[in-house]
Amino acid sequence: MLHTSVSYTFTLTLDKSNTSTPITTRFELAQGPGHAQRLMQWRLEWNPTPPRSILFEEGSLHKNIESIPSCCSALPDSGKVYATISIEQTAPAQAPQHKFEHSRPIARGYGSWVREKPNISGDWGIERCKVNCKEMFDNFQKSETSRLELSVTVQIGEDERASHHATDRCMEEHRVMSDKIDSLQKQYRETRLRQYAHDVRFVFSPSGRTLFANSKTLCSRSSYYQDVLTSGFSESQKIISSECNEHDHEHTNSTPCKEEWHTLHIDEDDPDTFETYATALTWLSTDLINFSVEDPFRTLSTAEAIYRLADQLCLDDLSALALDALHASLTPTNAVTALFSILSRDFAAIRQLCVGYCVKNWCSPMLEEVKGFIAQGDCLEIGALEAMDVMAALSARLFESPRRTPTEDD
Repeated sequence: MLHTSVSYTFTLTLDKSNTSTPITTRFELAQGPGHAQRLMQWRLEWNPTPPRSILFEEGSLHKNIESIPSCCSALPDSGKVYATISIEQTAPAQAPQHKFEHSRPIARGYGSWVREKPNISGDWGIERCKVNCKEMFDNFQKSETSRLELSVTVQIGEDERASHHATDRCMEEHRVMSDKIDSLQKQYRETRLRQYAHDVRFVFSPSGRTLFANSKTLCSRSSYYQDVLTSGFSESQKIISSECNEHDHEHTNSTPCKEEWHTLHIDEDDPDTFETYATALTWLSTDLINFSVEDPFRTLSTAEAIYRLADQLCLDDLSALALDALHASLTPTNAVTALFSILSRDFAAIRQLCVGYCVKNWCSPMLEEVKGFIAQGDCLEIGALEAMDVMAALSARLFESPRRTPTEDD
């Protein structure tokens, strides 16, 4: 039966008492359909100098078709073939207190070639794939364990790189999400110790809307709030709010609020101030934020507001996320607008990002249409002198970088 790929798994045991001896194993793989099927012999080598695992195609074995097991997997005679070697640890270190550190997989290598129909004599000893195991071997040598048992999987056939990358990405996303869930569980346990989990009240003017947060969470995540809530200013003082009592008594079964509150007054200088704070406070508690919207201009404005607030509140991680969102939302249509914006003027990181994008896409037809925007000084968010500084930075980068036509990958 023809398959798109076949895989074999072997056990490799490394012993510190003898690490200089190469280890070799062989296996057979059928190639071709029906009566034209032949057996190809392969060799997998462990070479300690330098530490690596190598896959060789040794050639065609002279066996009759009747001698090939019917259950033997076979690959087509022609087409591009891929090989993957994956190495994982199967046995724990002997000394648990000195656990052999590794990631799964410990090492992985890829190879590819164009499959030709085998001739009678066959080609022997063609290297098809290898994987560098130096880091793994060095870690083993430094560890307390004397033996290390590894699982080596060889896959031959279709390209599995994309699926491996997808698996690794899913594992990383799972790890990040697990960390977030652990953090949320810890915060939830702490809220069970109080009748009211929130002790910070954000009052927005002039709308009068209110947001609530926990002072421990704010202080642990933001040096800005650490200073505000522990300094001796009015914001650091807790008071029992009469508004809190009135709100609680709206519900007949509620217990009157006897908790003290920090009250922070926020001026709504922008229509989105409330939503921006709500988004930032949610991120502080969950590490979750979503900048994805269909309109790139809307993404720019949302990420801009978050970036400004994150900078004000000394939230470096949130600033980095907002910067990534700004980068992802840049297009030849909105890049010039972003470059000559107040945000670009106020923050060097934003200006460098926009300058780099404009330089990279300087030959884009869409960008050519927008360049006239620069000549219309009255349409700029910033003044003429500030625009000249931006133009100087842009010109310097254009002079350093050769112009080119953007590709689809840009």
